[in-house]
Formats: sequence, C-alpha cells, structure tokens
Amino acid sequence: MRRSVTLVPVLALLFFGAPTAQASLSTDWHRTIGAAANDVAVGPGGAVYVVGQGALDPSGDDYAMITRFSPSGDVVWTRTWQFHPERPRVFIENANAVTVADNGVVYVTGSVVRYNCEGGGWFVHAYGPNGRLLHTYGTVHRWTCHIGPQYANDVAVDGSLVVVAGSDYGCCGDAGLSDGSVWAFDRSLDRRWRIDFEPPAPADPAWYDDTKTIAIGNGGAIYASGWAAIDAGIEGVRAPIGSLLVMRLNPAGAVVWSRRPGVPMGGGGAVASTADGDALLVAAATREGGTWLARLRSDGSPIWHRTWGADPKIKGGPSGLAVDAFGRTWLAGTRRDLGDNGTNPFVRMYGPTGRLLSSLVLDVTARSARGTGVATLGRAGFVGATAHAGRVWRLRT
Repeated sequence: MRRSVTLVPVLALLFFGAPTAQASLSTDWHRTIGAAANDVAVGPGGAVYVVGQGALDPSGDDYAMITRFSPSGDVVWTRTWQFHPERPRVFIENANAVTVADNGVVYVTGSVVRYNCEGGGWFVHAYGPNGRLLHTYGTVHRWTCHIGPQYANDVAVDGSLVVVAGSDYGCCGDAGLSDGSVWAFDRSLDRRWRIDFEPPAPADPAWYDDTKTIAIGNGGAIYASGWAAIDAGIEGVRAPIGSLLVMRLNPAGAVVWSRRPGVPMGGGGAVASTADGDALLVAAATREGGTWLARLRSDGSPIWHRTWGADPKIKGGPSGLAVDAFGRTWLAGTRRDLGDNGTNPFVRMYGPTGRLLSSLVLDVTARSARGTGVATLGRAGFVGATAHAGRVWRLRT
C-alpha cells in the first residue's frame, strides 16, 4: 500500500501459530538496517521485499531502493535506481509500493520528483527473485517543470495484469488540485489501458480526487480506493473537505461501479485496502483523526465496519491492510505517543467477523515513527513501520 514521503521499515513476522480467539502479539526479534522504506511485500518461500529511498550522502534522499530479506531477517540483495545518475540532485526517485506475482516476479512503483518543482513523473520496475531487472516503464521526465503524471501510489498484480494507482497534482502537491487515475500493464509492463478515478454519476468530473490504493479480487475484479472532494479548499487557509471513494473495474478497465461509503475525510487522507476473495477490506483516515475499517461485498455493500482511534489521545490513522490464511485482518498504522508527544506505529488484528483479536503498539526510540504496509503469507504476517533508523521486528503470537 501507501506513499510519497521518506519512510524507514519495521517488519513483523508471525510464524506458524494456531489461530486463537484472542491472539496476543509480542516481539520475537529485531534487526537494524540503514535504509528508508515505504512498503513491504511477501513472495513465494517467504521472501520479504522492502522498497523506499536510499541516500547517496547525509544531505538528501536520492535513489529508489528495493531490498530482499530472508524470512529470518537477513539481507539477500539490494537494488537501487536513479533516473539520471550523472545529475542525482535534479531528479529524486522514491519507490512507493511493492507487490509480488505468483511466479516470484516483484513489481515496484514510485515517483520521480524534480528538485525544485512538481512534475518529475513516475515508474514501474519488474525484478526477478534474484534481483535481476526484467522490465521497466516510466512516464516522460523533463528538465523543465510541467504538469503531468507525477505520482504512483500503489501497485497490484493478478493474472496477466499489473495495475497502478496514480495521481496528477497541481502546484506544490496541493491535494485540492489532484486528479486520480488507474493504469494497467501486462506482466512485461507494456501498457494496456488507463481510466480516470471518478465519483459516481452524476457527480461533476471536475471533482478533485486521488487514487491511493489498488487491490485485485476474485475474477480479476480491480478495486481502486482513495479520496474525492468537490471543495478544493484554500491552500494555507482551509483544507479540502472530501470523503472516501471506492471504484470497481473489470480486467478490461470498464467501470462496474463507483461508491462513496459515507466516510468523511480531510484532503488527501490515508487509505489502505486489500482484497479477500469476493470481498474488499478498506481503511480510511477520518476527518476527526481516527480510522474507519470495513469489509465490503463485491457490489460495494458493507458486511461490517469498525471505527477506532478518533480520541485525541490516540488519533490512529491507517497505513496498510492484509488478510492472513485464517481470515484475520491485519491493520497497521500510526497513532499518538503520549510519552514523548510524538507518534508510534500500531498493529491491530481483527477476526473474520470484525471482532478485535489483538493490538500492539511498537514503541521505538525515535520520536516520530509511523506505520507502513502489511503483508501475509500463510500463517506469517509482516508489518511495516517507520523510524529514523531502519529496523526489522518479528512478532509472534
């Protein structure tokens, strides 16, 4: 799932424990790694992939990065990428999201930002399990500032399709001037189709919207989730007022339906999603500062929903969602840390009917630490978070 800011990974692993009605999470081990990261995914055999940014020197974050870890937390390989290595300060790359196909090919998407303006473009890379670069796709990068496809926020793969959630922005990343879209490629990253991310008819297509996440369910059903608003707000004075938007597409890119589930959000609020068979799990940061989590049917109707974290002492927002082999929903995110007035990552686990089974706050030394993505494989669950120094945790239940 999740994200154009620089993040540093924290991973958690749940190994081969029998599912229980009340699963208590605890720390098993942790590792320290010196790299920033934005997302985490798990591949065949338990390979763990982390993507984000690396720095050429302490003065800045300069290249996109992907690292493969073993199930025990050892680094297997790391790859980095720069659009223009001869002039690394002109274009700054950031890998935002990662997913793994059933054959072990790893797909990474991210953004390229020109150092002094918007409009650097975005990219998708495909790597083999051994770290070999197989395929690439990238939007046009220009030496002059321009408005165009600028951000890729999430990526999913299923069957013959690789699908990317993207957004264009106006000046200075203003959430009130955004226009979301969904792009599809074949597994060799040849472009198949593109469609706008729009509220349901008869909404004005001039609505401001931002495609945050992509999930693919049974039958190739593609779910795009994000933020939409008719009110652009006033930069520096009033934030845009919007709501959660979920759209379903078929594999050919045709819109099956578009829904606004009635979740009020601020401008550009966090959204996370994952598919579970014929159902969609989606979480959104509410305008009040908490998290709305729901399980939706394939037609967009709710099966159950939960809200949590709106209390000023919590202010818990989502960053990632995953479903494990026992139908348990893993929600990762960020909440307030009253101990140092900063933030900490959290993990919450819900049963198939929405019952809370366990929760854990990962307290770290850094004052500002945030949650990132979540991924599962069989009985294993990997949970990401951010801090100033890279760290890997394994959790057990």
